[in-house]
Amino acid sequence: MKHSQPNAPHLQSAAPVLVFALVAGLAMGCASDDAARQPTQPWNQSFVTEASASFASQMSHLYTTCYKDPSFAGERSAYGETLDTLRTLREESAGLHAELVDGKGYEQTLTRYERIKELVRDAQESGAWQFVPEDLSKAAKAALATSSQLDGYYGAR
Repeated sequence: MKHSQPNAPHLQSAAPVLVFALVAGLAMGCASDDAARQPTQPWNQSFVTEASASFASQMSHLYTTCYKDPSFAGERSAYGETLDTLRTLREESAGLHAELVDGKGYEQTLTRYERIKELVRDAQESGAWQFVPEDLSKAAKAALATSSQLDGYYGAR
């Protein structure tokens, strides 16, 4: 399989940043001890629901942007893996928001939140992410900021 060259025309405008480094920031603060996993904020259903709506919207935007413009991808298989991961993150973040809207609280939504963090860690470890255009890196940074807001309510994982 032929790899893209760094001077390929479609990569010249790409930000020198890996998507996984941005989106994987969603998993920052992953701690192995239970004490570090405890929420640092008292549960606020309204705030968490609002933040999850923003996060779901941002993940949908990331997926749509990647889907519509695969020109940033180096290898077709890496692009496919990136797209699959973003699709799953989009679905899980929408599911988290739906559960919160339905009135489910911390205990009922923790498993889905942990699944989102797991997906991000897997993406980071796989190294499947490719260089991306500036607009996509900005969108990933926005999702990172929103996810950081949720971490305090669920506990950094």
